[in-house]
Amino acid sequence: MRILIATLLSLGLISGCNPVTNTNTSTETPETTVNCPLPPNDLPLIKIDSQEYGFYHAFDFQIQEIIPDTDTISFKSFKHKFTLCHANNNWIIEEIAKSDSKDNSELGQYQSIELEGKQYQYKVKLDRNSPREAEQAIFELITPESPQPQQQILYNLEQAKQAGVIELGDPEISQVVVYGDRLFWSIFAYRGEGFGGIATIVSYDLKTNNITVIKPSEIADQIINDLVITGTPDNPTFWIATQLTGEGNPYIPSMGLVAYRPHNSDYTEGEISSYGVRNSPIVGAIPTKLKAEEDSLWIGTGNGICKVEWQTIDNNDSWHCWRFAVMAKLPSKGLPIYSSLLDNTADATINPNDSNQNLEVLWWLPKQREPLMGRYEIKYEPAMTVELSGIGATTWDEYYYDDREPPVWEAPLFWAGSNWHWENNKFVRGLDEVELNLVGGGAIGISSGRPNDDFIFDIKALRGDLELLELTKNTTKVKYYSAWVEDSLLQPYLTIVPKSRSSQSQPNPLLEIKSTLD
Repeated sequence: MRILIATLLSLGLISGCNPVTNTNTSTETPETTVNCPLPPNDLPLIKIDSQEYGFYHAFDFQIQEIIPDTDTISFKSFKHKFTLCHANNNWIIEEIAKSDSKDNSELGQYQSIELEGKQYQYKVKLDRNSPREAEQAIFELITPESPQPQQQILYNLEQAKQAGVIELGDPEISQVVVYGDRLFWSIFAYRGEGFGGIATIVSYDLKTNNITVIKPSEIADQIINDLVITGTPDNPTFWIATQLTGEGNPYIPSMGLVAYRPHNSDYTEGEISSYGVRNSPIVGAIPTKLKAEEDSLWIGTGNGICKVEWQTIDNNDSWHCWRFAVMAKLPSKGLPIYSSLLDNTADATINPNDSNQNLEVLWWLPKQREPLMGRYEIKYEPAMTVELSGIGATTWDEYYYDDREPPVWEAPLFWAGSNWHWENNKFVRGLDEVELNLVGGGAIGISSGRPNDDFIFDIKALRGDLELLELTKNTTKVKYYSAWVEDSLLQPYLTIVPKSRSSQSQPNPLLEIKSTLD
């Protein structure tokens, strides 16, 4: 199973807005642009390429690297580079060579970091009593003063079982941070069907030669994508980018951006705050890369990019975010639309006019496997309506068959739209909230009926905004603001737009419905 998850991770993941050019996404343009790089002539096209990467890569914009410079800051994803020019606040988008996936052959091998001309080597590994049973995860460190590795137990199998693990998975290091007189490593293990580990931060004090293990219980089951530290050594904040993984699902939203604020000098005790799409202005559900610059924290996600003043992060005005958007020009002959992925009869035709030249493309799904043919889901208004008879809502204690509290990243109720989150006055679903479900028939949305012979569900909405009309224990009725079109009729391109802010926000209707079901 560890091999399956590694393979899936190597594959990657694969609201109406106005189109933007590749030269200006800002409403303010200062005169001086002398230090801004020149953009390419055209915005990158989105291509469905199942032969080389798998079709989900077409919508994989997870940020893997953040590169600050004097005049710009750049964010690299799997195939794209997003560069913000400080002089005029414009974004430039370029298509780049495919980023290499992490080489899993490096697992268990020493890596190194140089400090003041000295080499420190480190690795994590499993200590096995037998070839079939991994008993404990161990961190090893070789310092310049001693060639003999120091060993520190991170956790054992019995401790991991308390976090829902049956078998230990291979631990990995996602980041090493130099902070004050200490080194810090963020460590995790991918989770699948029964295997995993405990999210851990290791600290090494360069002065005392002591290794300390930090394991906040609230993030025990999380995958740590990245770690940065702000503040002072006496009053630090650990910023942790988190997600989950599962069987056939290498990217699952969870706690989002986590702030860990230690209470003691060895950092082993502290308090946790989390910032996700359900409780903050963050633009994506899965932060993958972080970068701290003085009072600002940059957050790269699969749905967009945010800059937040971290000292006032709880103030919504401290957030400035941009979301990724895939756009397409309407064909001059019009565009037939379908109410679902597998619908054979067009419901209407969208014709271009002076105020309606472009549309937003939300996702692509296959409608048959051999030969591969598919449709794009597009943003569409007026909405369509679907009623799911026999499919309703349940409280989480009914869903789990016990009285446990639901995780902070879950919806108030379990229902057909649980993967959507409430935002201002509607349910929305970002690019990185679509779970791949690679061994279960593909991404899941609002659908009716049974799958076809290719095990493809007739999905009504995968990312389209939802308006809830009725939700009981046995019935779900929603409006969905999307439709499906033949992929051969569009040439989508990638852009980035400011995330809009709403001065008025209506309460989540699930909260009132929950009170009637409790």
